[in-house]
Amino acid sequence: MKRVSKVIGLLLLLGLSACSSMQSSPFPTPDASFEIGLASDRGEIREGEPFKLLLSARNTSDEPVEFWSLSCGPGINWSIDNPLLERVDIPAQCAKNVPTIIYLQPGDTFQDIAMVNVKAGALSGPTKMRIGFAPWLSREQLLNWSNKTIGLEEVKKMTFWSNPLYLEVGVPSFSKTVTPKRLH
Repeated sequence: MKRVSKVIGLLLLLGLSACSSMQSSPFPTPDASFEIGLASDRGEIREGEPFKLLLSARNTSDEPVEFWSLSCGPGINWSIDNPLLERVDIPAQCAKNVPTIIYLQPGDTFQDIAMVNVKAGALSGPTKMRIGFAPWLSREQLLNWSNKTIGLEEVKKMTFWSNPLYLEVGVPSFSKTVTPKRLH
């Protein structure tokens, strides 16, 4: 828990964040509204060097909300809109990864830390990204997404998006050219 608090503090201190209370659809209930937060542990990212993102979804409605996630890793609720970036799967650190219901009172926040990598071949320069949060309405819906049997259009209808986060893609450190010195 101390490590998560340190990461959150570092991310807030760095000021590399984006928040939004935009609502893309009336899911999971007609009055549900989430503010999606996104922060990075660095401003410059490189291919082959995973970086951390702090993800948060705060219930901004006046009513409690409930949605489904997985007990060992809530990564199934999040998506990235930049095709140059990919989430790095981290093995679950618990015995069973099972569907579970998450309850959020008004003002409560659902959080996750994601490891993300720049895909091979990405050009250096500025890039932007947003994070999407899908609060699954049922166990079946969550499992259908996990098994890739739910349509992307249905997922888009229920996704809440952060504001953009701007990052700089640097040259990969392993691709720097080194000029050897001549021996006389």
